[in-house]
Amino acid sequence: MELDRLVHTLQGTVGWTQPQLGRGKPEPPAPPRAAVASDRARAERTEGPPAAIRIPHDSLVGRGREGAVYRLDKTRCIKIAGDRKALRAEVQAMRQGQPCPRFPRLYEWGPDYIVREYIPGHSLGHYLNRNRLSRELAGQLIDIFRWLRRLGFRRIDMRLAHVIYDGRALYVIDPTNLNKADNPFPRKAWRGLKKRRAADAFRSYLAEMDPQLYDEWSKNLR
Repeated sequence: MELDRLVHTLQGTVGWTQPQLGRGKPEPPAPPRAAVASDRARAERTEGPPAAIRIPHDSLVGRGREGAVYRLDKTRCIKIAGDRKALRAEVQAMRQGQPCPRFPRLYEWGPDYIVREYIPGHSLGHYLNRNRLSRELAGQLIDIFRWLRRLGFRRIDMRLAHVIYDGRALYVIDPTNLNKADNPFPRKAWRGLKKRRAADAFRSYLAEMDPQLYDEWSKNLR
């Protein structure tokens, strides 16, 4: 398979290529999470001499239709993709989402890979299979939707599998399709909440926390 060939090629050393999607100054070491929000806009493609990074063996985090993700260290992971078009869409969405504290930090990318912040934890869907939707988690999910609107994403929606809960906060880990088509209502997220019997709780929390957004979505919250 093409992806297997890429993984084999990149398993030893990955060399950075020249900028393709933007230019900027080298990103400094990751600051504490509390300071991330103010630094989001600086996550740009770095220039200068080629750097290299080693992918540890036995570091596979997960593998899907569009690529494989490997953990590099405690704070970073790399996605090796077989579909360059999908990877470009993911990088563009990640860059667009950097001002939002609920997006992982973006560090580097090339034609076939992207290096971003590693977020440990389980998907929100997995968590809700075993736990109720708390007021705090509902508020964080609503916050994600607000940020998507504020940042101009076309699709205000994602599958619950693409939202990670690390025990404290929610993060969007796969924003690839957020600009694919106009969708002002989170249909996939809503279906995921209904499937896990969390829809009624989310609807009540939304009405309490953001009455205006609740009014906009009320006809779809059924």
